[in-house]
Amino acid sequence: MNIRFVVDSACDVPNGIVEQYGMTVLPTYVNYADQSYADDGVNLDRTDYYTRLADMNPVPSTAAPSPGEATERIHRAFEDADHLVLLSIAASVSAVNNTMRLGTANLPDGSYTLLDSSQLSLAAGFQAIVGAEVAAKTGDLAAVLDAMKRAHANVALYAGLPNLDYVRRGGRVNWAVGAVGSLLRIRPVVSVVDGEV
Repeated sequence: MNIRFVVDSACDVPNGIVEQYGMTVLPTYVNYADQSYADDGVNLDRTDYYTRLADMNPVPSTAAPSPGEATERIHRAFEDADHLVLLSIAASVSAVNNTMRLGTANLPDGSYTLLDSSQLSLAAGFQAIVGAEVAAKTGDLAAVLDAMKRAHANVALYAGLPNLDYVRRGGRVNWAVGAVGSLLRIRPVVSVVDGEV
């Protein structure tokens, strides 16, 4: 069985692996200064973005792709596939999973599997990578989904931040906690557990 994968760009699957397994990457968007930039490696340079992020005010926001864009990319991925496996970052923090669901509306019943990784960044992408490896070796959908389920249960994401500023600016803590944290030079470690940061 020819199993193809669709992931969103926030899953951070490395380009070499995307190419190796013929994955389709649905770009998420960063909105800043009345502009929207596709996270596709062309419109948004991540190195430049993260270098400038500390000085950006207001804080940029993110957005899922449009249902039309999702539909187009998903249907293109399905052209040479027997089955699509679609994986998004945590549905609890992003609308990407719902956008993928809308994008599969005209696909034949039973021709796709839509999964919520309950994770962010490569902790989500790793689940797709595991699935793609099993698909390449076996072509067995049940084995692919089982491997992804096991990866989902065992993957963890932790991020160390230089201070509480980004957490405060993103609304995760109030200004008072952020101010005290800055005075005490607290360097938080955040994790994602079942889709919750």
